[in-house]
Amino acid sequence: MAFRSFNVYIVLLLGAALTLSWFSEDLKQYLTERIVSNKVTSTSALAQVMTLKGAPQVRGAQSSLMRNLEKNEQVRHLDRVFTDDLSQLELRFKSDHLIHITPGTEITLELWNPQDPKSPVYIHILSGSLKVQEVGSRGQLYILNKGRLISADLLNLHQVYRVPKESDNPSEDLPESLDNSLDSDPPLHPQPVSTSPTSDSKTTLSNAYIDQQINKQSHLLRKCQTNSLRKQVPAIGEMLVGFQIKPSGRIEDARVIQSDITNEELSQCVLSVFRRVRLKPFNGLPILRTFPILFK
Repeated sequence: MAFRSFNVYIVLLLGAALTLSWFSEDLKQYLTERIVSNKVTSTSALAQVMTLKGAPQVRGAQSSLMRNLEKNEQVRHLDRVFTDDLSQLELRFKSDHLIHITPGTEITLELWNPQDPKSPVYIHILSGSLKVQEVGSRGQLYILNKGRLISADLLNLHQVYRVPKESDNPSEDLPESLDNSLDSDPPLHPQPVSTSPTSDSKTTLSNAYIDQQINKQSHLLRKCQTNSLRKQVPAIGEMLVGFQIKPSGRIEDARVIQSDITNEELSQCVLSVFRRVRLKPFNGLPILRTFPILFK
């Protein structure tokens, strides 16, 4: 009797194994979609689709597939939005800015600090153009274009802001007050870019002052590179660092936005240098900056 029960148990076990193997791919896909869906829906919404024309598409951070956007749909952290030559849309951001995404554009939306849902948002323009239709809360929406981080508050309303072509003057579409380079050209820092939303010296820090204070850290950045070179790991190339300056003068939320150097130790060393910089206090809104570093 026990032997027969054992045989029945084996048959049931084999049947279950065959059934599981038969449906394993479908089951895996289903579970993956459910898990990914839960991750995406748990991510903070950064903007909402207000109007659209044609078939704009979106690809989530955890997905390899594009799908059509719908009116009133929310766009989330790290979502990539595409418009073809026949489509366009308007996004209302949590800061209340209204941004028009023109035909033939590709952008990514990202929280400056993913751990803080109230942190500023930036739009990374990969190709194409956009227009600021309405402004919202100051200092809460920025545009990253070719390494330049620009406050949406500084762009002219309804004026097309596009990614410059390689043959264009790189400063062609920038507001004049943002096209700043240093008086000297230190080996590590070509053309840092300021993005403070106001030029009042009492409520912000000047471009020249910020550049000067960061340039004082050149020897520490070179030390980061030297340590990597001694270990014979990659340490030559370009790195774009973004950071936020608080009214207290402290630098917070420093991060590597772009880099062609695959070296996490170098990245962390560079960020630690930026975090140690102390600037004079000011009374205005926090300032977001990008600073490109060229390690030769």
